[in-house]
Amino acid sequence: MNPAYYDTQFKGSIVPEKLPSPCYIITACNPMDEPLSDSENKRRNEDLKQNIKNGNHLCIQVIGGSKDWAHQEPSFLTSAPQTEVIQWAKQFNQRAIFEISKDTLYLLATDHPEQKIKLGSFKERIRKTYEPLQRHK
Repeated sequence: MNPAYYDTQFKGSIVPEKLPSPCYIITACNPMDEPLSDSENKRRNEDLKQNIKNGNHLCIQVIGGSKDWAHQEPSFLTSAPQTEVIQWAKQFNQRAIFEISKDTLYLLATDHPEQKIKLGSFKERIRKTYEPLQRHK
């Protein structure tokens, strides 16, 4: 598993207190960590978005990124059941998805989703801007 997944931050119109529990964050970008063109990633994400909307599931656009925002991936937060989200992740060759359960963020590998890795508070990973995290002195 790419170690960068453990530090992922999120940006978007997210109100954690109003999210269903559980919900999931998934992208179709950069399958198996192989960079694709912006146009190909956009096409793939449009296909994923259509899958989510076809199921009448919550679909909120979010961006997942590194702490310094040097790497960013457009993604979707969805209320779809885990089995569907894992199926989409496999369809789009993704290594992992994120689960949000109340305020706890988990990392789930698509090949072993039952082995959740607890990452901590989801609220603490939501960023208002794309600025890197500042350390308090």
